[in-house]
Amino acid sequence: MSLKKSYSIKSDDFDTTITASNAVWRIDGVVGNKTRMSINLGVYKDTSMEKKIGQRTFDFQPSVADDAKNFIAQGYDHLKTLPEFDGAQDC
Repeated sequence: MSLKKSYSIKSDDFDTTITASNAVWRIDGVVGNKTRMSINLGVYKDTSMEKKIGQRTFDFQPSVADDAKNFIAQGYDHLKTLPEFDGAQDC
């Protein structure tokens, strides 16, 4: 699973912003415990996932209930609650 959402890179040196409109955000790593999980996202130029153009980290409190989704699925669900990922599409 991954999310498709645009990604913008601002260059202060050149006073310009470059946007990858079909960027793919994929959870590349999960670290944590029952009170806090950190998800490391790789941002890729497109669905080929050949060119990594950025990375971000987000934290959330996971569910450890017996019927809970796995931590990666919970991570994507958390991302979809954030204003930054409003309009993101599953891919």
